[in-house]
Amino acid sequence: MRPGDALLLDAPGDALPLPQFTVVVTGIFRPVDGTDDYWAADPLILAPARAPTGDGGLRRLATALVAEDGYGALTGAFAGAGAPPPSSRPEVSGALTHAWRFVWDADRLQAADAAVLTAAVGRVQTAGTALAPFPVRVSTGLADLLDTHARAVAVTRSLDSVAYAGIAALAVLSMSLTVLVGTSQRRDRLRLVRARGASLTQVSLLLAAQTLAWVVPGAVVALVVAWVLVPDGGSPVPLLLAAATVVLPLLVVPWAVRAETRALHGPPARGRLHPAARLAPELAVLALTVLGVLALRRRGLAQAGQGGVDPYAALVPTLVALAVGLVVLRLYPYPIRWAASALARGSGLTAFLGTARAARARPASALPLLVLLLAVALSVFAGTVLSTVTGEQSRAAWRAVGADLRVDDPALTAEQVAALEAAAGVTAVVPAYRDAAGSVGPLRPVTVLGADPAAFASLLAGTPLTVDLPDLGGGGGRDDPLPAAVSTAVRADAALGTAGRLIRLDPRAAVPALQRGATAGEVLVLVPLADLAAVTGGGVEPTAVLVDLDGALGGGAGGDGRAGDPGADGNAESRVEALLGPSASRDVTSREEVRAAVADAPLPAHLRRAYGGTVVLAAGYSVVSVALLLALGAAERRAAISRLRTMGMRARDVRRLPAWEVLPLTVAALLPGVAVGLALPALLGPALDLAPFTGGPAEPPLRPDPLVTVALCLLVAGAAAIAVVLDAARGRRANLSSALRIGDQS
Repeated sequence: MRPGDALLLDAPGDALPLPQFTVVVTGIFRPVDGTDDYWAADPLILAPARAPTGDGGLRRLATALVAEDGYGALTGAFAGAGAPPPSSRPEVSGALTHAWRFVWDADRLQAADAAVLTAAVGRVQTAGTALAPFPVRVSTGLADLLDTHARAVAVTRSLDSVAYAGIAALAVLSMSLTVLVGTSQRRDRLRLVRARGASLTQVSLLLAAQTLAWVVPGAVVALVVAWVLVPDGGSPVPLLLAAATVVLPLLVVPWAVRAETRALHGPPARGRLHPAARLAPELAVLALTVLGVLALRRRGLAQAGQGGVDPYAALVPTLVALAVGLVVLRLYPYPIRWAASALARGSGLTAFLGTARAARARPASALPLLVLLLAVALSVFAGTVLSTVTGEQSRAAWRAVGADLRVDDPALTAEQVAALEAAAGVTAVVPAYRDAAGSVGPLRPVTVLGADPAAFASLLAGTPLTVDLPDLGGGGGRDDPLPAAVSTAVRADAALGTAGRLIRLDPRAAVPALQRGATAGEVLVLVPLADLAAVTGGGVEPTAVLVDLDGALGGGAGGDGRAGDPGADGNAESRVEALLGPSASRDVTSREEVRAAVADAPLPAHLRRAYGGTVVLAAGYSVVSVALLLALGAAERRAAISRLRTMGMRARDVRRLPAWEVLPLTVAALLPGVAVGLALPALLGPALDLAPFTGGPAEPPLRPDPLVTVALCLLVAGAAAIAVVLDAARGRRANLSSALRIGDQS
């Protein structure tokens, strides 16, 4: 096309009946930046395209720009041609649609602006004639986008709250255990202060002040670093969690001081504390857990009408783990005593001694068990969420594309199909006809897919869209009914509406597996492409190509990077364009790019970081809890080991003793922790919808991955092993004579 060319224009078949008229091309323009979002609203401005007509043919579509002073001539061409009457202004034609487009800058939009923008869009949509003296129709996809964003943010906050509550509980338990260890190591000094007349309150305040002197500076530094790295917008939640982590463990100080100085005042009077009173806290935790589970399944995690998260509901998964931990603690002594008695009959000393010491462990050893159990439960739950999101992202990408690569073009030629088939990295090519506006009897819209059934099934074998198709042979005649596989049952005499025709259908079978490649509620009809072309007299040509890849199209990294080499650019559209040439009517969709676009979006990426960090922190707290457990009984263990060494115990057996002390506790925490982690998705499933992170249908089921679960269990067990190794390394430096004097009274 050149300046001076005359074009004869007519209206599309589905538009108003307008006369043909001629326009003269006065100039050709080229965009400064063809990739700018401005051009996305109407791609035909940059290049013409061909579109199918109702009778199976093709028509050319293009968008032309008219100068302002040519507007009168354009409206005059519509005069007297059956166009709607003009508006109150005579220079405005009723046959034209006048549009004003407002572009928003997504880069400047922040989460805090979403509510303001939602309210503004709502006011514009309901303004009606208040916007102008003539009828105005407002069209925007921004409202749905903002609603989707709001739901996604709400789900993200819910998932975050579960992880943060669990990590905060781990921190509180670990800090409490640290207080107990510190109190135990100060036992002699505390007894001396108490013997000189200090009250329990005075000693507790002194110890709490010493603890705060070490903890508060570290907490302040951590908060400052966190606020610098992740600005929270003024939310008080991080400050409250930090304060709880520092303050709650101090409540253990009076109990720890009383336990360590009890020898000065003798044992407590018998009958002072009724057994039911000792059970009261545990029963309270169990009651809170049951009530929380019931409320969570009924109301969800969000606070009604406030857009936030219910703190009590967010604590329910943690309460479930703690409640199971309390039950395990009640049952824990019985199998340990049985194991110790069984090992006593064996010839080995280390296993028996370690198990016996574990059975006689202090009450404070309950905290490491709770930490390990909660860490395992959180890790397994986080792994289930991440594996579900990853799997659903992959399935959604397969559902959206239907192959590794799909090329849609109504003007597709046989030469282009052959070029794709011959390209490096391509293992299979399936030409297909696709009509998303078809019908089967009263069902509409129906997606009609014409392809070779055997090639189509082979392409999808081993993918989430795997399908077993019935025999679709026997057609092929112009007057024969068209054999078809349908995703849902249809009448045997139903007619297929596609390509502007009604075609007799021969539904061979209902194949629900076809629904995997369609959206919810969509009906998909698969027919042999050759038979469809024969029935329509050659009026149907392939409009899409499904491509199976082995690597990247054009050779991927193996490309030499030359201009025109499809392997020189990582973008699938540019690779196809380099292979087939440019086309404005072509749409290239890559399964991997669709998956990556969802996975790399801000909210899914945040979820991946948050729950990956949860797993790492859980493993870290496991190391800390086991190390503190070993430190809690380190003095008694070193004294026992030193005496055993003087009686001939080998150093190799000595190094194994801490492992045997920790092993029963680790096993007792690992198995129930895995059970809790696998049960949490069933408890939280109705309250969570991972669809905002997957790009797929709503409320996908949470599927635990066995390999991920085993790997996370090994991670926590490995963390406990690291703590044992560190304790053993510290024990090697202990002096035998000094260890023998530990605990001696002067």
